[in-house]
Amino acid sequence: MTDERRFLETLEFGIAVFQDLHPRLVYSLSHNDGDGLTASAIVCKTMASLKIPCIQHIYDRSKPWAEFFGIELAKNYGVDVVFISDLGAEEKQICDIFRERPDISVFILDHHKVSPSEAVEVYPDNIHSMNPTRFGYDGLREIAGSTLTYLFCKGTSQRATKLAWLPVVGMAGDTLKKPSEYQSFNRKVLDEAVAEDQVAEHDGLSLFGGMADKTLQGSFLHSILPFVPVISGDGDRAKELVAQAGVDPAKGVLDLSSEEVVSLSAVLGDFIAGNSVLITGRDGLFHHAFEFNLMLSIVGDHDSASALHFIDKKGPTKNETTAYFEYIDKLVGYLGQIATAGGIEGEYYRFYDFKDTPRQLISDIASYTSVNSLVGDAKLLIIAAQESETMEKMSFRCSPAFVASVKLGAGDIIARLKPEYGGQGGGHDLAAGWTLPVAEFTRFTQNLQEIDIIFDSI
Repeated sequence: MTDERRFLETLEFGIAVFQDLHPRLVYSLSHNDGDGLTASAIVCKTMASLKIPCIQHIYDRSKPWAEFFGIELAKNYGVDVVFISDLGAEEKQICDIFRERPDISVFILDHHKVSPSEAVEVYPDNIHSMNPTRFGYDGLREIAGSTLTYLFCKGTSQRATKLAWLPVVGMAGDTLKKPSEYQSFNRKVLDEAVAEDQVAEHDGLSLFGGMADKTLQGSFLHSILPFVPVISGDGDRAKELVAQAGVDPAKGVLDLSSEEVVSLSAVLGDFIAGNSVLITGRDGLFHHAFEFNLMLSIVGDHDSASALHFIDKKGPTKNETTAYFEYIDKLVGYLGQIATAGGIEGEYYRFYDFKDTPRQLISDIASYTSVNSLVGDAKLLIIAAQESETMEKMSFRCSPAFVASVKLGAGDIIARLKPEYGGQGGGHDLAAGWTLPVAEFTRFTQNLQEIDIIFDSI
Protein backbone atom coordinates (compact mmCIF):
# COMPACT_ATOMS: atom_id res chain seq x y z
CA MET A 1 0.00 0.00 0.00
CA THR A 2 1.32 3.43 -0.90
CA ASP A 3 1.69 6.18 1.67
CA GLU A 4 1.33 9.31 -0.45
CA ARG A 5 1.26 11.66 2.52
CA ARG A 6 4.62 10.49 3.89
CA PHE A 7 6.19 10.42 0.45
CA LEU A 8 5.12 13.99 -0.32
CA GLU A 9 6.21 15.18 3.12
CA THR A 10 9.64 13.63 2.58
CA LEU A 11 9.89 15.13 -0.91
CA GLU A 12 8.82 18.58 0.31
CA PHE A 13 11.27 18.45 3.22
CA GLY A 14 14.12 17.58 0.85
CA ILE A 15 13.15 20.47 -1.41
CA ALA A 16 13.02 22.86 1.55
CA VAL A 17 16.46 21.74 2.74
CA PHE A 18 17.94 22.38 -0.70
CA GLN A 19 16.29 25.79 -0.95
CA ASP A 20 17.90 26.77 2.36
CA LEU A 21 21.35 25.88 1.09
CA HIS A 22 23.63 28.16 -0.89
CA PRO A 23 25.56 25.61 -2.98
CA ARG A 24 28.94 26.55 -4.38
CA LEU A 25 29.16 23.50 -6.64
CA VAL A 26 26.56 20.78 -7.37
CA TYR A 27 27.54 17.29 -8.53
CA SER A 28 24.84 15.46 -10.53
CA LEU A 29 25.33 11.69 -10.74
CA SER A 30 23.04 9.54 -12.84
CA HIS A 31 22.71 6.38 -14.91
CA ASN A 32 23.54 5.95 -18.61
CA ASP A 33 20.10 4.84 -19.82
CA GLY A 34 17.25 7.00 -21.11
CA ASP A 35 15.69 7.50 -17.68
CA GLY A 36 19.00 8.39 -16.05
CA LEU A 37 20.16 10.69 -18.83
CA THR A 38 16.93 12.68 -18.79
CA ALA A 39 17.01 12.83 -14.97
CA SER A 40 20.54 14.23 -15.10
CA ALA A 41 19.50 16.77 -17.73
CA ILE A 42 16.65 17.93 -15.50
CA VAL A 43 19.01 18.49 -12.58
CA CYS A 44 21.64 20.32 -14.62
CA LYS A 45 19.19 22.50 -16.52
CA THR A 46 17.47 23.45 -13.26
CA MET A 47 20.78 24.32 -11.65
CA ALA A 48 21.66 26.44 -14.69
CA SER A 49 18.38 28.36 -14.33
CA LEU A 50 19.27 28.99 -10.68
CA LYS A 51 22.80 30.04 -11.72
CA ILE A 52 24.36 27.30 -9.59
CA PRO A 53 27.52 25.67 -11.05
CA CYS A 54 26.96 21.99 -11.76
CA ILE A 55 29.20 19.06 -12.67
CA GLN A 56 27.47 16.28 -14.61
CA HIS A 57 28.64 12.68 -14.38
CA ILE A 58 27.00 9.65 -15.99
CA TYR A 59 27.99 6.47 -14.18
CA ASP A 60 27.87 2.82 -15.26
CA ARG A 61 28.43 1.52 -11.72
CA SER A 62 31.68 -0.16 -12.68
CA LYS A 63 33.30 0.65 -9.30
CA PRO A 64 32.17 0.19 -5.69
CA TRP A 65 30.60 3.34 -4.23
CA ALA A 66 33.40 4.06 -1.76
CA GLU A 67 36.08 3.84 -4.45
CA PHE A 68 34.04 5.91 -6.91
CA PHE A 69 33.30 8.77 -4.53
CA GLY A 70 36.84 8.71 -3.16
CA ILE A 71 38.12 9.48 -6.65
CA GLU A 72 35.38 11.91 -7.70
CA LEU A 73 35.31 14.07 -4.59
CA ALA A 74 39.10 14.38 -4.59
CA LYS A 75 39.02 15.35 -8.27
CA ASN A 76 36.15 17.84 -7.89
CA TYR A 77 37.16 19.88 -4.87
CA GLY A 78 34.48 22.23 -3.58
CA VAL A 79 31.40 20.07 -4.23
CA ASP A 80 28.92 20.68 -1.43
CA VAL A 81 25.74 19.16 -2.92
CA VAL A 82 25.40 15.75 -4.59
CA PHE A 83 22.34 14.53 -6.48
CA ILE A 84 22.08 10.78 -7.10
CA SER A 85 19.34 9.91 -9.59
CA ASP A 86 18.28 6.60 -11.16
CA LEU A 87 21.28 4.63 -9.94
CA GLY A 88 19.96 1.89 -7.68
CA ALA A 89 21.95 3.49 -4.89
CA GLU A 90 22.80 1.18 -2.01
CA GLU A 91 21.61 3.61 0.64
CA LYS A 92 23.48 2.16 3.60
CA GLN A 93 26.77 2.44 1.70
CA ILE A 94 25.98 6.01 0.67
CA CYS A 95 25.22 6.91 4.29
CA ASP A 96 28.46 5.30 5.49
CA ILE A 97 30.46 7.35 2.96
CA PHE A 98 28.83 10.73 3.49
CA ARG A 99 28.41 10.44 7.25
CA GLU A 100 32.12 11.24 7.21
CA ARG A 101 31.50 14.26 4.96
CA PRO A 102 29.00 16.49 6.81
CA ASP A 103 30.12 19.37 4.56
CA ILE A 104 28.29 17.72 1.64
CA SER A 105 24.49 17.44 1.38
CA VAL A 106 23.25 14.41 -0.57
CA PHE A 107 19.85 14.14 -2.25
CA ILE A 108 18.92 10.62 -3.37
CA LEU A 109 16.40 10.79 -6.22
CA ASP A 110 16.45 7.09 -6.97
CA HIS A 111 13.45 4.86 -7.70
CA HIS A 112 14.99 1.38 -7.37
CA LYS A 113 13.84 -0.89 -4.59
CA VAL A 114 16.28 -0.81 -1.67
CA SER A 115 17.39 -4.28 -0.60
CA PRO A 116 16.89 -5.18 3.10
CA SER A 117 20.66 -5.23 3.65
CA GLU A 118 20.91 -1.62 2.40
CA ALA A 119 17.84 -0.23 4.19
CA VAL A 120 18.48 2.74 6.49
CA GLU A 121 16.35 3.47 9.55
CA VAL A 122 17.90 6.78 10.58
CA TYR A 123 19.60 8.94 7.94
CA PRO A 124 22.49 11.29 8.75
CA ASP A 125 21.42 14.94 8.82
CA ASN A 126 23.16 15.62 5.50
CA ILE A 127 21.50 12.78 3.53
CA HIS A 128 17.96 13.00 2.18
CA SER A 129 16.41 9.99 0.43
CA MET A 130 13.21 10.60 -1.50
CA ASN A 131 13.10 7.09 -2.92
CA PRO A 132 9.36 6.43 -3.48
CA THR A 133 9.71 2.65 -3.08
CA ARG A 134 10.24 3.34 0.64
CA PHE A 135 6.60 4.45 0.68
CA GLY A 136 5.11 1.59 -1.30
CA TYR A 137 5.33 2.98 -4.83
CA ASP A 138 6.34 0.92 -7.83
CA GLY A 139 9.51 2.47 -9.23
CA LEU A 140 8.61 1.54 -12.80
CA ARG A 141 4.86 1.75 -13.34
CA GLU A 142 4.17 4.63 -10.94
CA ILE A 143 7.23 6.86 -10.71
CA ALA A 144 10.33 6.68 -12.90
CA GLY A 145 13.66 8.18 -11.85
CA SER A 146 13.24 11.14 -14.19
CA THR A 147 9.70 11.66 -12.88
CA LEU A 148 10.95 11.86 -9.29
CA THR A 149 13.79 14.17 -10.31
CA TYR A 150 11.37 16.44 -12.15
CA LEU A 151 9.05 16.64 -9.13
CA PHE A 152 11.99 17.66 -6.95
CA CYS A 153 13.32 20.24 -9.40
CA LYS A 154 9.88 21.72 -10.05
CA GLY A 155 9.43 22.11 -6.30
CA THR A 156 12.77 23.90 -6.20
CA SER A 157 12.03 26.20 -9.14
CA GLN A 158 8.81 26.62 -11.12
CA ARG A 159 10.99 27.29 -14.16
CA ALA A 160 11.57 23.53 -14.28
CA THR A 161 8.01 23.20 -15.59
CA LYS A 162 9.49 23.93 -19.02
CA LEU A 163 11.29 20.58 -18.69
CA ALA A 164 8.14 18.45 -18.25
CA TRP A 165 8.76 16.71 -21.59
CA LEU A 166 12.04 15.25 -20.34
CA PRO A 167 10.52 12.85 -17.76
CA VAL A 168 7.97 11.84 -20.39
CA VAL A 169 10.89 10.64 -22.52
CA GLY A 170 12.60 9.16 -19.46
CA MET A 171 9.62 7.18 -18.20
CA ALA A 172 8.82 5.73 -21.65
CA GLY A 173 11.62 3.16 -21.47
CA ASP A 174 11.03 2.27 -17.82
CA THR A 175 7.26 1.81 -17.71
CA LEU A 176 7.26 -0.25 -20.93
CA LYS A 177 3.55 0.53 -21.16
CA LYS A 178 1.25 2.39 -23.49
CA PRO A 179 0.70 5.93 -22.13
CA SER A 180 -2.97 5.12 -21.49
CA GLU A 181 -1.72 2.61 -18.91
CA TYR A 182 0.57 5.00 -17.02
CA GLN A 183 -0.19 5.28 -13.29
CA SER A 184 0.21 7.68 -10.39
CA PHE A 185 2.96 10.32 -10.70
CA ASN A 186 4.05 9.14 -14.15
CA ARG A 187 0.53 9.82 -15.40
CA LYS A 188 0.35 13.19 -13.61
CA VAL A 189 3.60 14.39 -15.14
CA LEU A 190 2.53 13.24 -18.61
CA ASP A 191 -0.74 15.16 -18.21
CA GLU A 192 1.23 18.23 -17.17
CA ALA A 193 3.50 18.00 -20.22
CA VAL A 194 0.41 17.69 -22.45
CA ALA A 195 -1.18 20.74 -20.77
CA GLU A 196 2.04 22.67 -21.40
CA ASP A 197 1.90 21.70 -25.11
CA GLN A 198 5.33 20.07 -24.81
CA VAL A 199 4.00 16.65 -25.86
CA ALA A 200 0.84 15.21 -27.40
CA GLU A 201 -0.85 11.82 -27.18
CA HIS A 202 -1.71 10.07 -30.44
CA ASP A 203 -4.31 7.29 -30.72
CA GLY A 204 -3.93 4.55 -33.31
CA LEU A 205 -1.28 1.84 -33.24
CA SER A 206 1.38 1.33 -30.57
CA LEU A 207 4.31 -0.25 -32.40
CA PHE A 208 7.07 0.98 -30.10
CA GLY A 209 10.53 0.69 -31.53
CA GLY A 210 9.18 1.22 -35.04
CA MET A 211 6.95 4.28 -34.67
CA ALA A 212 9.50 6.49 -36.48
CA ASP A 213 9.76 4.21 -39.49
CA LYS A 214 8.51 5.86 -42.69
CA THR A 215 6.30 2.91 -43.70
CA LEU A 216 3.76 0.78 -41.89
CA GLN A 217 5.58 -2.30 -43.11
CA GLY A 218 8.75 -1.04 -41.41
CA SER A 219 6.90 -0.12 -38.22
CA PHE A 220 5.64 -3.68 -37.84
CA LEU A 221 9.04 -5.09 -38.75
CA HIS A 222 10.78 -3.03 -36.05
CA SER A 223 8.15 -3.20 -33.32
CA ILE A 224 9.58 -4.52 -30.07
CA LEU A 225 6.70 -3.43 -27.83
CA PRO A 226 4.69 -5.31 -28.76
CA PHE A 227 6.91 -7.84 -30.49
CA VAL A 228 4.75 -9.45 -33.19
CA PRO A 229 5.69 -13.17 -33.28
CA VAL A 230 4.01 -13.87 -36.62
CA ILE A 231 6.36 -11.31 -38.20
CA SER A 232 9.55 -11.85 -36.15
CA GLY A 233 11.73 -9.63 -38.31
CA ASP A 234 10.39 -10.88 -41.65
CA GLY A 235 9.75 -7.83 -43.84
CA ASP A 236 7.91 -9.77 -46.53
CA ARG A 237 5.59 -11.28 -43.93
CA ALA A 238 4.91 -7.81 -42.50
CA LYS A 239 4.03 -6.50 -45.96
CA GLU A 240 1.78 -9.47 -46.64
CA LEU A 241 -0.19 -9.16 -43.39
CA VAL A 242 -0.67 -5.39 -43.70
CA ALA A 243 -1.93 -5.83 -47.25
CA GLN A 244 -4.23 -8.63 -46.07
CA ALA A 245 -5.87 -6.05 -43.79
CA GLY A 246 -6.56 -3.90 -46.84
CA VAL A 247 -4.04 -1.21 -45.84
CA ASP A 248 -1.20 0.16 -47.96
CA PRO A 249 2.10 -1.11 -46.40
CA ALA A 250 3.80 2.10 -47.58
CA LYS A 251 1.48 4.26 -45.48
CA GLY A 252 2.87 5.92 -42.32
CA VAL A 253 1.81 4.61 -38.91
CA LEU A 254 0.62 8.06 -37.78
CA ASP A 255 -1.52 8.48 -40.92
CA LEU A 256 -3.95 5.62 -40.34
CA SER A 257 -7.68 6.13 -40.09
CA SER A 258 -9.62 4.57 -37.23
CA GLU A 259 -11.11 2.10 -39.73
CA GLU A 260 -7.63 1.02 -40.84
CA VAL A 261 -6.57 0.52 -37.22
CA VAL A 262 -9.58 -1.75 -36.73
CA SER A 263 -8.76 -3.71 -39.90
CA LEU A 264 -5.13 -4.22 -38.89
CA SER A 265 -6.17 -5.28 -35.37
CA ALA A 266 -8.54 -7.85 -36.84
CA VAL A 267 -5.66 -9.47 -38.77
CA LEU A 268 -2.79 -9.08 -36.26
CA GLY A 269 -4.56 -8.84 -32.89
CA ASP A 270 -5.98 -6.13 -30.64
CA PHE A 271 -2.67 -5.82 -28.79
CA ILE A 272 -1.24 -3.63 -31.57
CA ALA A 273 -3.80 -0.85 -30.97
CA GLY A 274 -3.19 1.94 -28.50
CA ASN A 275 -1.66 5.35 -28.03
CA SER A 276 1.80 6.89 -28.12
CA VAL A 277 3.45 10.16 -27.12
CA LEU A 278 4.82 12.68 -29.60
CA ILE A 279 7.40 15.30 -28.55
CA THR A 280 6.54 18.76 -29.83
CA GLY A 281 9.13 20.38 -32.11
CA ARG A 282 11.28 17.26 -32.59
CA ASP A 283 11.83 15.28 -35.78
CA GLY A 284 12.38 11.65 -36.74
CA LEU A 285 13.17 9.33 -33.85
CA PHE A 286 13.14 12.28 -31.44
CA HIS A 287 9.49 13.02 -32.27
CA HIS A 288 8.48 9.77 -30.53
CA ALA A 289 8.96 9.49 -26.76
CA PHE A 290 9.70 5.76 -26.67
CA GLU A 291 12.10 5.82 -29.61
CA PHE A 292 13.83 8.92 -28.21
CA ASN A 293 14.35 7.07 -24.91
CA LEU A 294 15.68 3.97 -26.62
CA MET A 295 18.08 6.01 -28.77
CA LEU A 296 19.43 7.69 -25.62
CA SER A 297 19.92 4.30 -23.96
CA ILE A 298 21.64 2.73 -26.97
CA VAL A 299 24.12 5.57 -27.34
CA GLY A 300 24.45 6.27 -23.60
CA ASP A 301 25.76 2.78 -22.97
CA HIS A 302 29.06 3.63 -24.70
CA ASP A 303 29.03 7.42 -25.24
CA SER A 304 27.04 9.29 -22.60
CA ALA A 305 28.30 12.70 -23.77
CA SER A 306 26.79 12.18 -27.23
CA ALA A 307 23.56 10.88 -25.71
CA LEU A 308 23.24 13.97 -23.53
CA HIS A 309 23.87 16.12 -26.61
CA PHE A 310 20.82 14.51 -28.26
CA ILE A 311 18.56 16.07 -25.63
CA ASP A 312 19.15 19.53 -27.12
CA LYS A 313 18.96 18.44 -30.77
CA LYS A 314 15.87 18.77 -32.96
CA GLY A 315 16.41 15.35 -34.52
CA PRO A 316 19.02 12.66 -35.28
CA THR A 317 21.26 12.56 -38.34
CA LYS A 318 20.74 10.01 -41.10
CA ASN A 319 23.70 7.95 -39.82
CA GLU A 320 22.33 8.00 -36.27
CA THR A 321 18.95 6.84 -37.51
CA THR A 322 20.58 4.04 -39.52
CA ALA A 323 22.52 2.88 -36.46
CA TYR A 324 19.30 2.86 -34.43
CA PHE A 325 17.47 0.59 -36.87
CA GLU A 326 20.49 -1.71 -37.18
CA TYR A 327 20.32 -2.14 -33.40
CA ILE A 328 16.57 -2.82 -33.55
CA ASP A 329 17.11 -5.42 -36.29
CA LYS A 330 19.54 -7.30 -34.03
CA LEU A 331 17.18 -7.07 -31.06
CA VAL A 332 14.22 -8.34 -33.07
CA GLY A 333 16.38 -11.26 -34.24
CA TYR A 334 17.19 -12.28 -30.67
CA LEU A 335 13.55 -11.99 -29.61
CA GLY A 336 12.66 -14.33 -32.47
CA GLN A 337 15.25 -16.83 -31.22
CA ILE A 338 13.91 -16.76 -27.66
CA ALA A 339 10.36 -17.21 -28.89
CA THR A 340 11.43 -20.60 -30.31
CA ALA A 341 14.33 -21.70 -28.03
CA GLY A 342 14.14 -23.09 -24.49
CA GLY A 343 17.42 -22.12 -22.81
CA ILE A 344 18.35 -23.73 -19.47
CA GLU A 345 15.19 -24.15 -17.43
CA GLY A 346 14.39 -24.75 -13.80
CA GLU A 347 11.11 -24.78 -11.94
CA TYR A 348 11.14 -21.00 -11.45
CA TYR A 349 13.67 -19.69 -13.97
CA ARG A 350 14.85 -19.75 -17.56
CA PHE A 351 18.51 -18.92 -18.28
CA TYR A 352 20.15 -17.92 -21.58
CA ASP A 353 23.86 -17.22 -22.12
CA PHE A 354 24.42 -15.14 -25.25
CA LYS A 355 28.20 -15.03 -24.73
CA ASP A 356 29.75 -12.01 -26.48
CA THR A 357 26.53 -10.11 -27.25
CA PRO A 358 26.95 -6.39 -26.34
CA ARG A 359 25.82 -5.66 -22.79
CA GLN A 360 23.25 -3.01 -23.74
CA LEU A 361 21.64 -5.45 -26.14
CA ILE A 362 21.51 -8.06 -23.37
CA SER A 363 19.54 -5.72 -21.11
CA ASP A 364 17.09 -4.93 -23.89
CA ILE A 365 16.74 -8.59 -24.91
CA ALA A 366 15.79 -9.35 -21.31
CA SER A 367 13.37 -6.42 -21.00
CA TYR A 368 11.49 -7.06 -24.22
CA THR A 369 11.43 -10.82 -23.76
CA SER A 370 9.79 -10.26 -20.39
CA VAL A 371 7.36 -7.48 -21.31
CA ASN A 372 6.19 -9.48 -24.35
CA SER A 373 5.75 -12.62 -22.18
CA LEU A 374 7.88 -14.71 -24.54
CA VAL A 375 8.69 -17.09 -21.67
CA GLY A 376 5.32 -16.69 -19.92
CA ASP A 377 4.53 -15.43 -16.42
CA ALA A 378 5.71 -18.53 -14.57
CA LYS A 379 9.47 -18.00 -14.93
CA LEU A 380 12.20 -15.61 -13.83
CA LEU A 381 14.17 -14.74 -16.96
CA ILE A 382 17.98 -14.46 -16.75
CA ILE A 383 20.05 -13.43 -19.77
CA ALA A 384 23.84 -13.35 -19.55
CA ALA A 385 26.72 -12.10 -21.67
CA GLN A 386 30.42 -11.39 -21.29
CA GLU A 387 30.89 -7.73 -20.35
CA SER A 388 34.69 -7.82 -20.50
CA GLU A 389 37.54 -10.31 -20.23
CA THR A 390 37.09 -10.40 -16.47
CA MET A 391 33.37 -9.69 -15.89
CA GLU A 392 30.01 -11.21 -16.86
CA LYS A 393 26.74 -9.30 -16.86
CA MET A 394 23.28 -10.74 -16.19
CA SER A 395 19.87 -9.13 -16.65
CA PHE A 396 16.99 -10.48 -14.56
CA ARG A 397 13.34 -9.91 -15.55
CA CYS A 398 9.96 -11.17 -14.40
CA SER A 399 6.30 -10.23 -14.64
CA PRO A 400 4.00 -8.64 -12.03
CA ALA A 401 2.05 -11.92 -11.98
CA PHE A 402 5.25 -13.83 -11.15
CA VAL A 403 6.10 -11.49 -8.25
CA ALA A 404 2.54 -11.67 -6.92
CA SER A 405 2.68 -15.48 -7.05
CA VAL A 406 6.07 -16.15 -5.45
CA LYS A 407 6.38 -12.98 -3.29
CA LEU A 408 9.90 -12.23 -4.53
CA GLY A 409 11.13 -10.06 -7.39
CA ALA A 410 14.23 -9.92 -9.57
CA GLY A 411 16.02 -7.49 -7.25
CA ASP A 412 15.19 -9.67 -4.22
CA ILE A 413 16.77 -12.73 -5.84
CA ILE A 414 20.00 -10.86 -6.61
CA ALA A 415 20.10 -9.56 -3.04
CA ARG A 416 19.86 -13.15 -1.74
CA LEU A 417 22.55 -14.44 -4.12
CA LYS A 418 25.10 -11.65 -3.64
CA PRO A 419 26.32 -12.77 -0.19
CA GLU A 420 27.48 -16.04 -1.79
CA TYR A 421 28.85 -14.76 -5.11
CA GLY A 422 29.53 -11.04 -4.59
CA GLY A 423 29.52 -8.69 -7.54
CA GLN A 424 27.65 -5.46 -8.20
CA GLY A 425 23.94 -5.11 -8.86
CA GLY A 426 20.33 -5.01 -7.79
CA GLY A 427 17.18 -3.28 -8.97
CA HIS A 428 13.41 -3.46 -9.10
CA ASP A 429 10.99 -6.35 -8.61
CA LEU A 430 10.49 -6.63 -12.37
CA ALA A 431 13.95 -5.66 -13.64
CA ALA A 432 17.42 -5.95 -12.14
CA GLY A 433 21.04 -6.44 -13.17
CA TRP A 434 24.04 -8.25 -11.70
CA THR A 435 27.70 -8.16 -12.75
CA LEU A 436 30.09 -10.88 -11.56
CA PRO A 437 33.75 -11.79 -12.02
CA VAL A 438 34.08 -14.59 -14.57
CA ALA A 439 35.08 -17.21 -12.00
CA GLU A 440 32.09 -16.44 -9.77
CA PHE A 441 29.77 -16.35 -12.77
CA THR A 442 30.96 -19.82 -13.77
CA ARG A 443 30.36 -21.08 -10.25
CA PHE A 444 26.89 -19.51 -10.22
CA THR A 445 25.91 -21.13 -13.54
CA GLN A 446 26.98 -24.50 -12.14
CA ASN A 447 24.55 -23.98 -9.25
CA LEU A 448 21.50 -22.46 -10.94
CA GLN A 449 19.29 -24.77 -8.91
CA GLU A 450 19.93 -22.45 -5.95
CA ILE A 451 17.34 -20.14 -7.51
CA ASP A 452 14.67 -22.81 -7.18
CA ILE A 453 15.78 -23.48 -3.61
CA ILE A 454 15.32 -19.81 -2.72
CA PHE A 455 11.79 -19.74 -4.10
CA ASP A 456 10.88 -23.08 -2.47
CA SER A 457 12.02 -21.74 0.91
CA ILE A 458 9.51 -18.86 0.87
